[in-house]
Amino acid sequence: MKATFKAHMRFHTNYCVCESCGKRCRNNNQLQEHKRARHGLGRIHKCAYCEYSSATKEALTIHERRHTGERPYICDHCGATFHRRSNLVQHIAIHLPEKNFQCDMCPKKLKSRKFLQIHKHNAHTGRRYGYLCPICKHRFEKPNKVRAHARRVHGLPDEQHPPIVRVQL
Repeated sequence: MKATFKAHMRFHTNYCVCESCGKRCRNNNQLQEHKRARHGLGRIHKCAYCEYSSATKEALTIHERRHTGERPYICDHCGATFHRRSNLVQHIAIHLPEKNFQCDMCPKKLKSRKFLQIHKHNAHTGRRYGYLCPICKHRFEKPNKVRAHARRVHGLPDEQHPPIVRVQL
């Protein structure tokens, strides 16, 4: 969209710079949020549902969607829904036919930078993790499998799911 493009171009010319680390922000508001989040200026935004607090309003909004079940980002290809935009962007890669991201440690090619990052961690670091169901302690390879298990076996909706425990194998 034209307005989005103009805002993006302004980022390259009119931006605020953090004097502590050099990060560029689109405006002074973002700069102040960055400073609170990264340079210890306090977590002033409090969750209405639990003890969580964040330095930015955006992080709080995303967090609170876990409590409310709101998933405003919808995949046009399959209808999958997400609580944050970055998860939708990452998901869309599964619908792409191309595998343009080459692993620099083996011949494997993947559909997205995120999938490449996951592959490199799983295949080349030697560190492996499992994820435990907080109810029955059954172990799974991925956290989304724990949530699906909790829905199917324990009848637990996502918004009531306790934190998933990650264990090193």
